[in-house]
Amino acid sequence: MVVMGRWDQFKYRVKAFFKRERRTNKKILFGVDVSPPMRTFPVNPSKFKIILGFFQIFGNFQSSFTVKWSTGVQNIMGVSQKFNLDFVAIAGIDCVITKNFYFDFTATVGLIALVVSVITAYFYAGMRSYRRKLQLIPRNCLRCGLPVLESATIRNDDESFNPFLLLKSWWRTYNFNKRATRADQLGTGKAEYANTTSVVSVVKETRALKRKFGMSQVRTPYLGLFRSVHTKCPIKRHVLSGEMLDRTIRSNLRVWQARVKLRMNYLTYRNKCLKLYCWVALFLYPTVSKTILTVYNCQEVGDVYYLVADRRLVCYNGVWAVFGVVATVGVVVWVVGIPFFFGLLIWLAQDRGVAPRLRLLRKPQLRVQRQKWLKEVEEQQLADGRYVRDMDSIEVQDEELAVHMKRKNLADSTVQARLGFIYAEYADSFWWFEVVDLSRKLFLSGVIIFVGNGSVEQVLLAAGVCLVTMWFLLYFQPYDGHSDNLIACIAQLQLFFTLWLGIMIQLNDLNSDSLINTQLLGYLLVGTCIVVTGFGLSMIIGEGLAESRRLFIEAKAEQTKKVRDEVWKRWNKAYNYAVYEAQMLRFGGDLKFADLSEPAILEASRRAKLAHRGEEVVSAMPRIDEGDGENSLTEVFLEVDSRNGVAKKNSKAAPRTGVRLPEST
Repeated sequence: MVVMGRWDQFKYRVKAFFKRERRTNKKILFGVDVSPPMRTFPVNPSKFKIILGFFQIFGNFQSSFTVKWSTGVQNIMGVSQKFNLDFVAIAGIDCVITKNFYFDFTATVGLIALVVSVITAYFYAGMRSYRRKLQLIPRNCLRCGLPVLESATIRNDDESFNPFLLLKSWWRTYNFNKRATRADQLGTGKAEYANTTSVVSVVKETRALKRKFGMSQVRTPYLGLFRSVHTKCPIKRHVLSGEMLDRTIRSNLRVWQARVKLRMNYLTYRNKCLKLYCWVALFLYPTVSKTILTVYNCQEVGDVYYLVADRRLVCYNGVWAVFGVVATVGVVVWVVGIPFFFGLLIWLAQDRGVAPRLRLLRKPQLRVQRQKWLKEVEEQQLADGRYVRDMDSIEVQDEELAVHMKRKNLADSTVQARLGFIYAEYADSFWWFEVVDLSRKLFLSGVIIFVGNGSVEQVLLAAGVCLVTMWFLLYFQPYDGHSDNLIACIAQLQLFFTLWLGIMIQLNDLNSDSLINTQLLGYLLVGTCIVVTGFGLSMIIGEGLAESRRLFIEAKAEQTKKVRDEVWKRWNKAYNYAVYEAQMLRFGGDLKFADLSEPAILEASRRAKLAHRGEEVVSAMPRIDEGDGENSLTEVFLEVDSRNGVAKKNSKAAPRTGVRLPEST
């Protein structure tokens, strides 16, 4: 009791201290922090990715094409090549030891393997940590009351990071939908759809659909599923009942909240690890792909084939065969695997549950649900400005429903948190454009070295790819933002202009007379590159400032709204107080409960709660004796609270209210 008394005194002192601080702090107004919001500078990742991709490809032109670039152009390409994150070249190891291409290849592949291994190790360590934390807060069995530590393993391949498990999940879902569709087609001519058995089957299928293919994608397969009761209780005779069962249920509810928060944190951790994997792949994809493909770039000199990247190394011997096998694995896992993995992740996310939903919506028992979905489709078509003919046809409806469901899957918050950085900056119909962009980087950085190395045709083909990409960006505008399309088009135009200058230089070298001032073209290229870079950075800074200003205005508006709400709340309390005081001063003890106005009743209820907690009620009116009624107004409210479980006994020490209640009350 002494400890509890001191603890109450300590809490009272802490509360009093914070109250004094809030009163003396000028930045607190009516309990709301009105200090100026902190200004932030958000950066659009899409523009950052576009600028980074431009520098990576522009820097690779120096080693991919045998063009006699001017000194200024070479310097700019050398600076741009730093964005390829070639750590071997950045470290400057050649100043310490003598190295060849095989050393660079080994260092690059080993560094990628090390980074991926470290991320994977941290990922599995975090998974084990969350599993241990979940086991530390078990629920209690509703039969015996002991902690339940039994769990069932949930196998959920579509949530895995393994592409083979993802393909297995897709193949299993595809076969399931194929068999279900064939069964529906065989049973279309039967008239038993409206009977009770069919209705029950639809209900079961709907429940199974919600469990397996529901819109909610919050799943934690590694943590397992814990039961609420033991499969076999350790104590057979003891069974919870009555008050102990109620306490166990309330305790399990609190534990359940903590476990749900822990699982949500686990999902956030998984999403961050996946983002880290993908960001590493996006940044290092052009450099590592070029290094892997360079192993196969050999040129015949006499009767011997030499590696183009390092003329000291001979191709097609024993050493080259070892590195060739490693490069082949790298082509499958990295060069082809990264775009395939990105596309597979997004494709499975958008197709998740679409076919089973369509199969269920074809059933007559779900006609109402189908109409709701079709209404959403029509609203989306109206918002997009599209008109679809033959919407009365079942086939057309299914096609539009499938498109709408796929769009909703990609718009799901959990999917965007996991994969949104890959497709979020693109329009809904161009979710696959990141794979195309990776393929473009691969072609301009790695594949182009195999097309007539050092020839004019090689540069012409690369310029044609840049021109086609620019036409695609201008015509289809795959990015969701207009400024993103503009920056991407300007970057492609700059790459095309660089390659056009390379063609001019090569043609000028083939001619005995110098007909073109390559030095002037070099200055022009340097100037345009600086202008493009400055334009992209100005767009990023401008949008960042505009977004920062918008967030600041929204924060100020939110503060104003909170202050307005607090003022309105305090005014209502003051109004209720004034009405109650006025009625009590006017009528005194002759006032009956039925004659009280609504504001006075609210004020009386507030005073009753204060009296029940033992707090003093401040009143400006003189003391008025209570009427002759058996119950005071405070007692009435306390009796109501006791019936609701708030108070367990009536308070006889009520404040002065002076209200006389009828016997019926």
